[in-house]
Order: sequence, then structure tokens, then C-alpha cells
Amino acid sequence: RVRAAARAAGIAPDDRRPWWTIVDLALSSPARLAVVPLQDVLGLGSDARMNTPGTDTGNWSWRATRRQLTPALARRLHHSIESSDRLPH
Repeated sequence: RVRAAARAAGIAPDDRRPWWTIVDLALSSPARLAVVPLQDVLGLGSDARMNTPGTDTGNWSWRATRRQLTPALARRLHHSIESSDRLPH
């Protein structure tokens, strides 16, 4: 299923940062609002889940660190937002 979804999203099998394709797809949506979890922007796995539906413990405890929020990440995110014409005018 993951491979089929990746193929449908246009993610190449050798893509080193496939999460950016998903982030860019979300931002290019015609919806007025696009919400992209920081875990997705950072390319983190399921160990960084913020919430596990159906469980009552261990939720909402994930936190980003300052070291994760780099100038390079800000530039890449800005590029995605600008490319999708979502920057405020």
C-alpha cells in the first residue's frame, strides 16, 4: 500500500526525501488552508507521532527541538510555501 501511494503521489523509488513530495502536494491543494505537521516537514517516522487514535496514554508528548529547526529547513519550507502561492501578499 505504501509503495502504491508513493507511486500515485509521484515519488520516485530512489527519492531521498519523499516527505517533501507529500508536503508539496498538501500545499498545492486548492483548499484555502493546508496543514502540514512539523513531523512531516522534518521527515520523521512513526516514533514522532503526536497522537495514536484509540489510546489514552502517551499522546501529545512529542516536541521538536531547537536543533531540528534549522535555517536550511526554514528555507526549504519557505520555498514550498512560495511555490504553492501560499505566502501572504
